[in-house]
Amino acid sequence: MNKQYYVLISLVAYGLNLTDKFDFTNDIKWTDVFTLSKKHGVLGLAFDGFERLIKENTGCNNLISKEYKLHLGGYVLNFEKLYERQKNVLYKLAHFYSKHNIKTLVLKGYGMSLYYPIPSHRPCGDIDIYLYGDIDKSDGILERAGVKIYRDNFHHSTFKIDGIMIENHRSLFDVEIHKSNLRFEKIFQELLQQSQDYIEIGGQTLFRPCATLNAIHLIRHTGGDFVFGKIMLRQIVDIGVFFSSRPKIDWQYVLYVLKNEGMMPFYNAIATICVEYFNISPDCFVGYTSNVGIANKVLNEIFSETHIIVENPPSIKEPKAFVSYCYNKSILLLRNKWKYKIVYKESMTGMLLRLAIKRILNR
Repeated sequence: MNKQYYVLISLVAYGLNLTDKFDFTNDIKWTDVFTLSKKHGVLGLAFDGFERLIKENTGCNNLISKEYKLHLGGYVLNFEKLYERQKNVLYKLAHFYSKHNIKTLVLKGYGMSLYYPIPSHRPCGDIDIYLYGDIDKSDGILERAGVKIYRDNFHHSTFKIDGIMIENHRSLFDVEIHKSNLRFEKIFQELLQQSQDYIEIGGQTLFRPCATLNAIHLIRHTGGDFVFGKIMLRQIVDIGVFFSSRPKIDWQYVLYVLKNEGMMPFYNAIATICVEYFNISPDCFVGYTSNVGIANKVLNEIFSETHIIVENPPSIKEPKAFVSYCYNKSILLLRNKWKYKIVYKESMTGMLLRLAIKRILNR
């Protein structure tokens, strides 16, 4: 693996206090490491690692200039300000929805950040919420209050509050493209009825998925992003931080789902990355089998300049561009068939046909 990648992973692990050992080096360009960290959504974590490195090793003070360190600090300060804005928006939403007897479940970003040593240093993009089937009711209420709602995706609607984008999910999984996601959505609903965690923001109660559901969703969602070229190192770090916190997971059920859906090879690869490169204890990943070969292949793919399969294709009213998009997407998927096979059990051909039909019907 490229030395720059290895240094970034080591720095992030150091910043997360997953390891007490860091072998720093002068034979790389440290500014490139931080540029890479920004691209992969882990700049705040890399900055924490660097701060710790300087504190514990005085000889590291000159690895980057004082001006560049201030530049990085400015980025991290912006992360912290954005995080507070998002917390305020979540508070407003929870307060607004509670007046209309609507419960709010927080997905992904903010809920995941609470597992981190410094939550605000884990950048959050959109705020993802699920309203227990009340998406149409809530969107109607917001529209009457003057909020513009966008419904260009069956999976979720979107709107902005104080400049922050909100994704209001109709379902946790995109059930239109992958048949298997119908089974995952059923799992989501069943686990949601059984157990959920609570979050308090300014006296307002929000919910987040229970640990068992989080474990399944993290692996499945990360796997999907891996196949379609949208994965970043931050998603691997999310998995590592979550599992290393040793939450109360029903491992028997999680392993049953992963085996039944053919996802054990991907789980094994991610667990191996977390154990071998982030120094996370193997017993945090129950039932995994170490596979360094496939783990390195996955890591190299994550760091490569992979072409992203865009989610917003041209309209079918532009047939030439639409056909070109479908052709290029199919070719890209076929070239990455090995990735598809370690994540999805179902036929790739069937998935492509369902995707084509969806695009045609929606356009």
